[in-house]
Amino acid sequence: MTEKARVLVVDDDPDMVRLLKYALCKDGYHVAVATNGADALRQALELRPQVVITDLMMPGIDGTALCRELKSNPDLHPVYVIILTARDERESYVANLESGADDYIVKPAALHELRARIEVGLRWVRSQMQLHRIATSDSLTSLPNRYMLDEVLAREVAVAVRSGEPLSVIWLDLDHFKQVNDRFGHAVGDRALQALADLLRAQVRATDIPARYGGEEFVIVLPGVERTAAWAVAQRLRQVIAASLWPCVIRSLADTPLVSAFEEIRALTASLGVASLDQVSEKTASALLQAADAAVYKAKQAGRNRVCVYQEEGNAQTPEQLTGDDHLFATREIEVIRLYEAIARLGPSVSFQDAGTLAQMRAVLDANAVGWVCWGEASTPELRGCLGISVETAGQLLPRLQWTSLTQTSDLMSHNLPITLLADFPPERDAERLVMAVGVLAHDSRGGTRGGIWVAWRQKTRITMRHKFILGYLARILGLELELEAARQTV
Repeated sequence: MTEKARVLVVDDDPDMVRLLKYALCKDGYHVAVATNGADALRQALELRPQVVITDLMMPGIDGTALCRELKSNPDLHPVYVIILTARDERESYVANLESGADDYIVKPAALHELRARIEVGLRWVRSQMQLHRIATSDSLTSLPNRYMLDEVLAREVAVAVRSGEPLSVIWLDLDHFKQVNDRFGHAVGDRALQALADLLRAQVRATDIPARYGGEEFVIVLPGVERTAAWAVAQRLRQVIAASLWPCVIRSLADTPLVSAFEEIRALTASLGVASLDQVSEKTASALLQAADAAVYKAKQAGRNRVCVYQEEGNAQTPEQLTGDDHLFATREIEVIRLYEAIARLGPSVSFQDAGTLAQMRAVLDANAVGWVCWGEASTPELRGCLGISVETAGQLLPRLQWTSLTQTSDLMSHNLPITLLADFPPERDAERLVMAVGVLAHDSRGGTRGGIWVAWRQKTRITMRHKFILGYLARILGLELELEAARQTV
């Protein structure tokens, strides 16, 4: 249903107000009324009218002053102002146009003429809104563009300086993106940028502002977020991008002739730089952006696919330098729940029926081998898929695994995830020996065991909160998929 156009009628004559409201409501407009300038300003801020029809001569704030106030408030732009007056004088006409009025009608105005002028005003408002979108949005990704980023960041810096609240910025640069354009063409590169924009929108808070700075560079403004928390956000973004961005691009272009060539690239990764307002001596938007840019440059120099935090003396901190625990917020339950919910947003794009899911799983967990099983009749795991080792080797691994459950937040908070050590496990031909593995049970909606996922490494690996979040989430998806599969077989 089309939203009604919003019109505000202002006149100190109650009869005129009632007449215009009755006539315009019959024409399908959403009409608010005010009998003085002060009330009109209050209602304008609440209603955000597209057209204001105001009498010229009123006590207190008259039509000219009201027009000036409406036009000078950026929160009300665009608004079309029509002046009503009984004085048909050229000097008055010119004075009101100079104050910002868009149109001028002499009383008594014919209703059909007023309707026509309102429609002219609405067309102007719509054109202004369209021009604003074109001027402030990136045409490829629909994210705010650099012009809008500069405006928003300057405003957020001013708010942060005034209130003392923290403010951080993440600068994101895709790694080796030129190779994608050179190898597959700009159409594939454009699709990757669109997929990244969708991912950023899904992963950040409603109050955060992701924007495209230019090319393959993006900036995320984080109001109210201090440096350590911003680093945690950047780390999560880096992990999700490495695990899901390139598979998402492949799925979206699955019907194209290039799909077989896409396998040449295992993952599309990003380097990220983090800077906070309290780190820069000059409290300006440009200084904050320069700091984040310097940090991402250090991340590129350090090997790409990593996060660095700006330091004023010219060095950028890596996550290991920032804190001894690469998940500083792991002991705070509220942050655990927020991260779990953020990962869960990827749900519709994850399915174990998709062969690419195991590749995503191996990449995001930095593992050498991964797989999944369903639970057989004798409560034993039956291999359904694996990647990184042969089916025969996976079959030898399954009986050794210690299976555990990660269904509750308390389990995620725990640091005692059982690890299966594989010191005597026979290596595959021409491959290093697997040294450790974990197995996580997959439950259905009633809590019954349906299957499980397993991960193995060829080097000792510290199991962090990141590993457990992803394992718990993927096990949850698998359990529901196997439950649905069983339900279909019984129909």
